[in-house]
Amino acid sequence: MPETINRTIIDDLYNVKKYTLETIEWEDNGTEEGRAVKKKFLVDLIAEDGRELKWRGWYQNKRGIRKHGFSITYKKKYLVRGWDMGSQHWSHLEQRYIRGVGLHKHFFLNSMHEREVYEIPEGEISISDPNDAVRDFAIECNVDIKYGYQNAILL
Repeated sequence: MPETINRTIIDDLYNVKKYTLETIEWEDNGTEEGRAVKKKFLVDLIAEDGRELKWRGWYQNKRGIRKHGFSITYKKKYLVRGWDMGSQHWSHLEQRYIRGVGLHKHFFLNSMHEREVYEIPEGEISISDPNDAVRDFAIECNVDIKYGYQNAILL
């Protein structure tokens, strides 16, 4: 019988200790010559109880405006936690972008429930240095960066 994913399972995945299974390494992601620098990473995670997750990161520097964000997902489609600096948020319930959101986090999402979004105070996760933000997000989400961090973004 397939596992029913609900908020309790997602909260448990958020709280349980998780470990990276490889080195976190930023890769180029469609850098536009003279316009924008884009980077990304994708890392496999394993929870201490054996469940597998994915951790994605993105970075963009467009005309001197730097933004970055992260998400941890379970079974490719269930958001455990997300954080980003986006100025807008897509509302699945309202089928529109909500503008002016600012720094925010995303919680549990599946096809039956809207993902919860809430704004966060400055300083919780670094907005000035994506390298520090990786570590901040790892601490918040109980992720042990077991195999290190390479190809740090040069600011």
